[in-house]
Amino acid sequence: MTKPKHEGARRFFAAANSGSGFVSYFDEIFSSEEMDGVFILKGGPGTGKSTLLNEAARRFECPNIEAELFHCSSDPRSLDGVILKSAQGRVCILDGTAPHERDARLPGAADEIVNLGEAFDTRILRARKKEILAVQRKKSLAYKEAYFNLRLFSFFQERIEAETRKRLKKDATETFIHRYFPSKTENKTDTGLAVRPIGAFCKDGTVRLDTYERLAKKALRITGDRTECGVLLASFFPLLRQRGYGGLYAPSPLAPSLLDGLLLNGEETALTVADEDAQGCICASDFFEERSADEKAAKEKYGAEAARFLSLAKEALSEASAHHFALEAIYTPAMDFERVRAIREGLFEKISAILSPTEIS
Repeated sequence: MTKPKHEGARRFFAAANSGSGFVSYFDEIFSSEEMDGVFILKGGPGTGKSTLLNEAARRFECPNIEAELFHCSSDPRSLDGVILKSAQGRVCILDGTAPHERDARLPGAADEIVNLGEAFDTRILRARKKEILAVQRKKSLAYKEAYFNLRLFSFFQERIEAETRKRLKKDATETFIHRYFPSKTENKTDTGLAVRPIGAFCKDGTVRLDTYERLAKKALRITGDRTECGVLLASFFPLLRQRGYGGLYAPSPLAPSLLDGLLLNGEETALTVADEDAQGCICASDFFEERSADEKAAKEKYGAEAARFLSLAKEALSEASAHHFALEAIYTPAMDFERVRAIREGLFEKISAILSPTEIS
């Protein structure tokens, strides 16, 4: 994956292409109740939404403001949202178009629609209406094919997961947690939880961000069979909660019942899934009973089928992405970007008033 701008920022995803279809965490992450300002971007492809989000992160990059950047789960080179936090307030800007369509929940009190479509030259777009419809249909069909194949992938993956859960040695997981994670319940540690995915499945395959490891004071990595790693992390989760640990958790993109990582208590410790050949890690297989010969044969069979459908899903997502870029090529020439810049500057003035920063780059 190409390194995005704002490399030092806290970077996550806010949605996933999964075996259960499109999974959105937008309502939880971009909560109107918890924000002082929610700015919802509307407009077609190629209208500059991702560019505006990148510019917001750059413009408000300063020691007094913490930024969280949320990458698009279908194209991680683009952004779906930004959260900006200062001592005075919290603001988020998000892409409110499909598939994570969002309208104002608390109009005026917190939420505001920012319509980049105001900058359209509709004469150009009306002249190309039939072309737009044709490309949109192709894009929609490609996504339907992708999710159909992801459901078939999930059919086989769930069987592997069910067998893996049966082999988990619960006494080993409890021993590990009790040995390495002392109880914090007596200290009344903040045990709040927030979802912050660090993985996505897109046209490039599975993409993973290193945010948890980069932010943590101490990083523990789990290596081995991917399903075993995800099951093991998911089993650690309730045990850590019982011992007073909170923080961030990252559902796996393809199977949200599994976990990709945990970032615990003020970014003190990260537990994440590593590459299978990584060195110096916790070995997931130590926490599972060995597979029988029949189970090994079944995993090989189911794993091959799951991989086949995952490959077909990746191809379909690549096709959908190509159609999306074709739509951008139609819409971009119809945009008045001077008007977009005026909308952007007006938006940034409102954000500044909420955040009240003393220093803005």
